[in-house]
Amino acid sequence: MRTNSIKIKKDRAGLAPFRNFGGWIQVKGLMLNHPLKLRFLTGFTLAELMISVLIFSMMMTALVTIYGTINKHMFQSYRQNIVKNNLSIAVKAIQIRLMTATRVDIPAFNARGNVLAFVTNVDKQSGCSPINQDIKNPGGSVKNEWHYFCRAACPHPDEATPCLYYHTGPVPFDTGGCPCASDDTNQWTGSYPVGVCGPNGGGTVTSVLHNVQISSMERFFSRRFNQSTKEKINEEDQVQISLRTTSNIQGARRIDTTLGAIVHTQTTP
Repeated sequence: MRTNSIKIKKDRAGLAPFRNFGGWIQVKGLMLNHPLKLRFLTGFTLAELMISVLIFSMMMTALVTIYGTINKHMFQSYRQNIVKNNLSIAVKAIQIRLMTATRVDIPAFNARGNVLAFVTNVDKQSGCSPINQDIKNPGGSVKNEWHYFCRAACPHPDEATPCLYYHTGPVPFDTGGCPCASDDTNQWTGSYPVGVCGPNGGGTVTSVLHNVQISSMERFFSRRFNQSTKEKINEEDQVQISLRTTSNIQGARRIDTTLGAIVHTQTTP
């Protein structure tokens, strides 16, 4: 078997490197005899390579910065949407129940406070109930309920405090001599069986909103008119709601949102 061998001989002519003489190739004073043709390869110089690496590093730094900015902005928008949605749900929950109120006890007319207490299907003046026999519970019984919104500390340490709580239950009646006009009506005692605001209070308790704060109205609920605190109630059947909540996370922008509403109840002016 014949193998290709490389022959080396001295070159006395001092020809330039990599010159091809038939089968002989001159490389820096040596003559190489090989059947393969010599190919010249091109590439980057060290300076060009360093400049390329520098440009690539600058581009990667810019991309990482842009990605971090976009990611932070998206996270901030996500947090803000959650805070606003929770606040909107809380205000809407109060609105829906307050629209059915036939008697509002707290706050009184021309007053304000952080407690909202009202009843449904109970006469405002006499306390007789029910006003309407057609308002039924899912089980078929006449629906007359008390509703109580208040603020207290949240029970869990990982929750932003304070919390807005909602207590509710069937209206308690006085079984003794009722002055109501009809035999099928009872007189409400006028007492809200809450006891203490929060999870340990009376009735069915629900946490409506975490980290609820005082707004520019200075109270959560108002039934008075005051221009300086943006209280706009002129009618006895109206209640103004103003809830504010905040969100503070280290390294992120602070979120502070306020939402309010004026609700018309079914109380007789």
